[in-house]
Amino acid sequence: MPNGANLGYTCVNDLVKQTRVNCAEKKPRSVYQRLPTMHQKFEMAKKNGDYKTAYILLKRWLDTVKWLKKTQDYKDRKSIYSTNMTIDQINEVKNILADLRQKLEIRYEHSSRKHNDTVEKMEGDRYLIIDVRQKAHYDGSKIMFDKCINIPQSEIKPGKLGYKFADCFHKDKQSFDLFKHRSAQHVDVIILVNWNTT
Repeated sequence: MPNGANLGYTCVNDLVKQTRVNCAEKKPRSVYQRLPTMHQKFEMAKKNGDYKTAYILLKRWLDTVKWLKKTQDYKDRKSIYSTNMTIDQINEVKNILADLRQKLEIRYEHSSRKHNDTVEKMEGDRYLIIDVRQKAHYDGSKIMFDKCINIPQSEIKPGKLGYKFADCFHKDKQSFDLFKHRSAQHVDVIILVNWNTT
């Protein structure tokens, strides 16, 4: 699997960044011998429906072929390199890459649209996020949502009544107003966030 293959890609350009191959100071014949393995790994990824990895591997294959064609060793010994780098193979790879790219772009566009719909729905609904991390941690990595307040975990004790938490907001009017209007009359969902929330 390519390095970073488990990262969250948001567009095809993220994948293209992963396809970069550095063949500098490598022996062309040694690089050439890896082409069949790269192609086999691509076939396996495609067969398993992993189009992201398939795209990365096949693009690396094509970029490696382009690099090899620029080397002096290739120019001097074309016949040695012809087995795994025929014109037909290269054209087929270009067509497959174009097809994979189109499928991935559609998938990313659909995923992005779905994400935007979720965010719009969340902004339209009546949510309140209560972050119970310590104030310093909350301030350092605050959730960017206008309906998020902080009640430090150290303030939460058994038997403490809800209205007493209003003391946490004596310097923050917006948070105080959100806390004051936390009832079902104003909020449909309250989300509690701590360090263990995923």
